[in-house]
Amino acid sequence: MQLTQRGDRPGGFDLTTDEAAQLHVSLKVIRQGCEQQLTGYLEKKIQTKDEVLAELMAEHVALKKRLCQLGSAGVDDRVGH
Repeated sequence: MQLTQRGDRPGGFDLTTDEAAQLHVSLKVIRQGCEQQLTGYLEKKIQTKDEVLAELMAEHVALKKRLCQLGSAGVDDRVGH
């Protein structure tokens, strides 16, 4: 299908019913492809965020354990004391 500008409307295109239906199908396929690509991108972004959050939480837990061990060894872990 080749679109050419015709008709008396400025910027308008005159399409036959078959051409309009073909264009509609083409646009639907393009939209579905874009939605799939966006979904894949967002799922990957969420996975990356989950991995970063898991790493930060593991470091936080390890730090709390170290501070707890220092506190039980008689070391005051409060800042400035």
